[in-house]
Amino acid sequence: MTPRVRGIIEARWLELGKPATGWVFPSKRAAVGHVVANTVYEPHNNAVKKVVNPRQFVLYSLRHSCLTRWGASGMDAWTLARLAGHSSIRQSMTYVHPSDSALHAAIDRMSVKGGDEIRDSEVLTVSSDEQKMLVTSGSTRS
Repeated sequence: MTPRVRGIIEARWLELGKPATGWVFPSKRAAVGHVVANTVYEPHNNAVKKVVNPRQFVLYSLRHSCLTRWGASGMDAWTLARLAGHSSIRQSMTYVHPSDSALHAAIDRMSVKGGDEIRDSEVLTVSSDEQKMLVTSGSTRS
């Protein structure tokens, strides 16, 4: 749940006097007293009919757009899978498309200060056993 959604729900709860029981999304139209599938889909479909052809826009498109934006924001596939309720990371990987800048940023986050300096003149201590295994340019094996 995002902080914005939590704020909206908390504001509704406070507005109703902090009830200890009841539904977060009550519905007078539903016999069970709370929002159910048709209380979400029906108003959505009615709104879509007024604006566009319903076959061109389905409610699932909103979920798909949300997950795509999460993926584009830099969210990793594991986090996206957990939030989306995917049973497999493969489902989430379809929404995550790292850009070149995201790849470079990931490498930069892992860089250690001074870790990218070339130290080709640095002398390394090597044991005699290891020395036998070393092959340097221009050397021959005996």
